[in-house]
Amino acid sequence: MKTDRILNILYYLNRYKKVSAKRLAEEFEVSQRTIYRDLDILENMGIPIERKMGFEGGISIIENFKLENINFSKSELTRIISILNNYYYKDSKTKLLIEKFKNIISDKEMEEQRKLDYFKIEEGYLMHKREKENISSIKKAIESKNIIEVKYINSDNVISERQLEPYIISIKGNSVYLFANCLLRKELRIFRVSRILEIKITNEKFTEDPDISEKIYSQKGFFSDYIHNEIILKYKKNFFEIAKFFLDNYEVLDIKKSREKYNIASIENYVIIKLNWRIDKWFLEFILSLGDNVEVLEPVELRNEIIQRIKDMYNMYNGKDE
Repeated sequence: MKTDRILNILYYLNRYKKVSAKRLAEEFEVSQRTIYRDLDILENMGIPIERKMGFEGGISIIENFKLENINFSKSELTRIISILNNYYYKDSKTKLLIEKFKNIISDKEMEEQRKLDYFKIEEGYLMHKREKENISSIKKAIESKNIIEVKYINSDNVISERQLEPYIISIKGNSVYLFANCLLRKELRIFRVSRILEIKITNEKFTEDPDISEKIYSQKGFFSDYIHNEIILKYKKNFFEIAKFFLDNYEVLDIKKSREKYNIASIENYVIIKLNWRIDKWFLEFILSLGDNVEVLEPVELRNEIIQRIKDMYNMYNGKDE
C-alpha cells in the first residue's frame, strides 16, 4: 500500500544518513518518479527532508531528527532485531521491519545491550561450584578486556593450555559456553565453561576485533558443529516432567505411531521425543548417567554403543573385565 511505503521510506531515511533516489527506488521496487512524489508527501507532513545534487548529494533527513521509542526497552529491541536477522530468507517486508526497529536504537546501544544480555545466567540454572567461579572470572575479564589463560579438557579428555580473548558467555541447552578468540588457533572458538579446569586473568589487555564481534552477534551458525545429530529418546513420563526444563529444541512425537515403529510394549508411562544434538563422549556419558529413566531408540549406532558400554560395566562388576 502507498501509505505503508511512505512510512517505510521515512524509517529508511531515518536510519541512513544519506541515500540516492535510485537506491530508494530499488529498495521499494517503484520508479524514481514515485519516490520523489512520496518525498513531497513526507515534506508536507512536516518531515525535514534535504535533497542535494552532485557527486556527494543524496536524500536525507536533517540531523537531530529521531523517531522516538515508546514501547520497547533496549533489551527487547536488541532481541527482536537479532531474531529477524537470524532468518535465512528475508523478504522486503522483513528487511523493512528490521530497519524500523533499528531506527529507535543506535548500533552502539545495540552492541552494548547484546553484551549485557549475554552476561545473564538464568536464576535457578544448575551448575557446580567450579563452573560458577569460572563464569565470575570470565565476566570480569570480558568487562576489563583482559586476556585469560585456561587449562581446558575437551570431549576426548585431552587437556590443553590456551590463551583466550573472551567476548561473551551464553547458555545453550543445559550448558554454559564461552565465545573467545583463541590465540593458539588464531580464530573464534567455543568453549564449554564446565570443561575449564583452571582459569587465570592476566594483566595483558586486548582490543575487540570487529570481524569476530560481527560473527558472534550475527547469531548465525552458533553450535553448527555441536548440534547436527537427530536423536530419538524414550523417557519415563514422571522423569521427563523434570528433564524437559533442561532440554532445548526438542519435539514430542506421537506416542501411538512411535509404539508401532519402535515396537514398544507399553506406552502409558512414557514420552517419546526427538532432538538434535552432537553425539560425543559427553553426550554418551550424560545418557548413561540417567540410568533407566531414558532409552535411546535412534540412531542405532548410539543405541548399540550404549548397550556395549552397559555390557562392559556389567562384566567389570562381575569380575569379567579383561
